Amino acid sequence: MVWEVMDATTMTYPDGHFDCIIDKGTLDALISGKNFDICENMLKECMRVTKEAGQLIQITYGSPEGRRKIFENALPFHDYDYYQCRAELNDMSTLINLMRSNLPGQSLRNIIQEKQALGKTMK
Repeated sequence: MVWEVMDATTMTYPDGHFDCIIDKGTLDALISGKNFDICENMLKECMRVTKEAGQLIQITYGSPEGRRKIFENALPFHDYDYYQCRAELNDMSTLINLMRSNLPGQSLRNIIQEKQALGKTMK
C-alpha cells in the first residue's frame, strides 16, 4: 500500500486514475467546518480521478438525506447513478463509540476496565 498526503480538493492524480474511491470520514470532517463549497470541491475532485465506470463510495455518519444535498450540488446526477443505504449502530456500538471519543488514546480494553469511563462519557 502506498500512503500519500495531499489536498482532497486538488489531487495530483490524472483524470480517471482509480477504479474506486472509498472515503470514510473525510467528507464528515469537511462538513464539520460548515464550508459546503469545500465539500462539493472534494466530491468533484473524487469524480475527476475516478474512471468513467468507477465508483465513489462514501461512508458517513450523516443522514442520507443531508448528504444527498451536497452530492446534488457537486455532481450532475443525470450523469451518475446514486445509491444510498443507512446502517444503524446498536446501542452497545454507539456507547463504545462515545466512550472512545471521550477517552482518546486508550485501548478499548482499558476503557472498558476503567471504572469512571461511563461517567466521563455521560458528562
